[in-house]
Parts: sequence; C-alpha cells; structure tokens
Amino acid sequence: MPPRKKIRVVYRKLGREKAIGQSSSPLFTPPHKGRDIELDERLKDKKLFETFLHECLHHALPTAAEEEILRIEKEIAPVMYAEIKENLKKYFP
Repeated sequence: MPPRKKIRVVYRKLGREKAIGQSSSPLFTPPHKGRDIELDERLKDKKLFETFLHECLHHALPTAAEEEILRIEKEIAPVMYAEIKENLKKYFP
C-alpha cells in the first residue's frame, strides 16, 4: 500500500459550505489523494485553534461520531489553548 500523503491545511472562506472548518475523511479519501483540513480564513485566535483541533480529531479518529469529537474537543481545547498562550507569552514577549 502506498504511503498516505501528508495532511495539508488550507485557509479559505467557507461561507458557502456553511462551515468554519472541514476535513477530508481518511476513511473515504484514497491514499494517493490529498488529505486536507480546510479552515475559514476569517477565524482568529481561540476559535481558530478550537476548529483546527476539532478537524485534527476527525483525522485521528475517523470512525468517531460528531458528538464524541465535540466531547473530546471541549475537554482538551481549553487546557491546550491556555498552555500554548502562556508559553507564547513566556518565550515571545
């Protein structure tokens, strides 16, 4: 089996899709095709981080239901965001 392509993050306006983020499922994307995470380019700071984490979880857990993805996101996003924000302040004042 050929290796899967690297996950690519694409920023664009997603208004027509009525979404702020979306990902191509590893279950339904052939190995030779690109695996994209699309994020709305208008997202900022915390919402951008939460949406990126959410779409990454879809890639890591492709069979998980949306409710499970949301539960995991809501549990770990605040902790991760706070830690990243604190370290950025510490190392890049």
